[in-house]
Amino acid sequence: MSTSQPPKLFSLRSVCYSYQNSDLTLTSTILSNINLDIYEGEFVSIMGASGSGKSTLLNILGLLTQVSQGEFSINERVAADLSEDQLAQLRSENIGFVFQNFNLLPKLTALENVCLPARFAAGNKEDVTLHAYDLFKKVGLEGLEDRLPSQLSGGQKQRVAICRALILKPKVLLADEPTGALDSITTLEILDLFASLIESGLTVVLITHDPKVAEFTNRQIHISDGAIVLDNHKSTPTAKIGFEKQSIDFNTSTVLRKKSKYLAIKYKLTEWFNTVAQSMGNLKANKLRTVLTGIGLTMGVTSILVISGLGTIVESAFNALFYNAGTNKVYVYFDAEKSAPKGVRFWQGMSLNNEFPKFVQKFAEYGRIRPFLRTRACNLHAGGPPGRGSFLGLYDYDEVSELGVGTVMGRMPSPNEVNAGDRVALLGATVVDSLFPKNHPARTNKNFPEGETLVVSGCEINMSLKIVGVLAKQDAAIGNRDSNDRIYAPAKALQLSMGTRFVNAFSVMPNPTKDPRFVADYLRKYLESQSNGTREFATAVPKEIIEKIRGFLIVIQVLTGFIGGLCIVVGGIGIMNILIVTVTERVKEIGLLKSLGANSGHIRNMFLVECSVLCLLAGLAGVALGLVLCNIIGFGATLVYPAVGAYKFIIPWTGVSVGLLISLGTGLGFGFLPAWKASRMDPAQCLRDEGL
Repeated sequence: MSTSQPPKLFSLRSVCYSYQNSDLTLTSTILSNINLDIYEGEFVSIMGASGSGKSTLLNILGLLTQVSQGEFSINERVAADLSEDQLAQLRSENIGFVFQNFNLLPKLTALENVCLPARFAAGNKEDVTLHAYDLFKKVGLEGLEDRLPSQLSGGQKQRVAICRALILKPKVLLADEPTGALDSITTLEILDLFASLIESGLTVVLITHDPKVAEFTNRQIHISDGAIVLDNHKSTPTAKIGFEKQSIDFNTSTVLRKKSKYLAIKYKLTEWFNTVAQSMGNLKANKLRTVLTGIGLTMGVTSILVISGLGTIVESAFNALFYNAGTNKVYVYFDAEKSAPKGVRFWQGMSLNNEFPKFVQKFAEYGRIRPFLRTRACNLHAGGPPGRGSFLGLYDYDEVSELGVGTVMGRMPSPNEVNAGDRVALLGATVVDSLFPKNHPARTNKNFPEGETLVVSGCEINMSLKIVGVLAKQDAAIGNRDSNDRIYAPAKALQLSMGTRFVNAFSVMPNPTKDPRFVADYLRKYLESQSNGTREFATAVPKEIIEKIRGFLIVIQVLTGFIGGLCIVVGGIGIMNILIVTVTERVKEIGLLKSLGANSGHIRNMFLVECSVLCLLAGLAGVALGLVLCNIIGFGATLVYPAVGAYKFIIPWTGVSVGLLISLGTGLGFGFLPAWKASRMDPAQCLRDEGL
């Protein structure tokens, strides 16, 4: 070689390539003892019969296949010493591939196909987009940038593939039968383009079966049975191309840069969404499979959201249904049944005017203590059919508000009426139904039975009271189990009729800092100690019953959540299986992307993003369905249980957040195996697969 010999791109020394079949019983030799140097600026054709090793040699030059023996160097770097990421970087920076069947991704436009290698390369993405438009103009495809491959002719597809190979300004173009599927006119156009690339400083290596195509190159290499049998150098190609060659200028024109300036901004804005958009396109192309794949995960997220929403609904229901009518109170009373074995069957109680006030003052720090005055069932008359019901005394106006419910007819007693002991009464909801049936003539009054007179007899009291209102129905008032069957009246009025001045049962509204159970037990022990243990007292803490019910509901929620979790696991396994099938279907795409500079991380991330997008879509569908179901249940609860209160739109943010996080976690977790499998595939083997 002369001293003016151009730089060496490829060097092969004693290179051999062989592979074993799947059961490792047979070794096939494809290349043997290949010694070859290729220099910058050469136009090289590699010829040979099918199976002679041409494509294998091209794959070695393109860093898609490692040699079995010998040494292969690119830019004086030994390929065997490089990591997979370094090989991918070298492919991206130095090599452009042109394939016989174009290998354009069908879901991407021509421009997107051309810019595809830039996704895996560092550099200014603005220049990439502008360069792509410049290349389209130079190869005669201006105006076709937004067309899909299916809308292009064979020659146009091949030109798009060439633009893609040139987009990152490589040093060498490797073309595998680039004209094999083209007519003679288009073949001449492609060869003319290759010749102009040589003139602009690129190196072109192409494989061909056609001797006429090889005549256009200045170096012809013949391979037979895996060995080079002829390496013919010519200063100029034998054939002449019958029209003027175009020189490819890599310097983007100022006019085009100004014209396409907005494209750079658009590219920057869309750069972060390219992979997601591609994933969405892949999912959209298989709509039915996407929907069926995500159903399991959708149901799981829906379950989680419904569980979270039910927690909100149950909390509201507890507050509305349970925490009223005395359920926050503690009740302490003489237990005659337990005291009887000790010889005490009756306890008159503490005197209302002397002992009880001292008792209240002594334990004021524990809460507000009031006598618990109630009667046996009394006979009731109010001008209609007779009825029965028991009375509960209200000692002050605070007890009126502590009932926890309002009136549906009439009004509540005033503070003066309660404190003065006026003969007024509040009726429970069911008492009204028995005393004033629907056919009662006075029902035309909208506030009926407000103002009616209630006559009481047959129990501790005999008196008449003025009805001032009717309480709303209470679905579950644990502290006063029969609250709907009771009549509430000022305690002073009841005491005057009863003639009693003693208290043997009382209620306590514990101070916020005191535990209700502690207060109940403390007062019970104190009262028992006053009688040397001869009197037994019982306590009732309704809040404890509520918490037990709440705990039971939590257990149900956990079990339901477990079922939702199983749905997610099953859905995740289904997604993983489908992705494994998808990887098998997209083998050639994987090989193409690796040939364009994608490394294992790029491929892995591409499939992880696709799986994550699928799972997030399924999660969003689950969130939407869960919100609908939550609000249907919430609305139904307000119809069935009016005491819950007016319907309010429910958004369980905790469930929404957990559902979406689980969806993303499912995508990353169950998508890892197929993504890893795809990233480990051999690019040369992938490119042998049929179709994209």
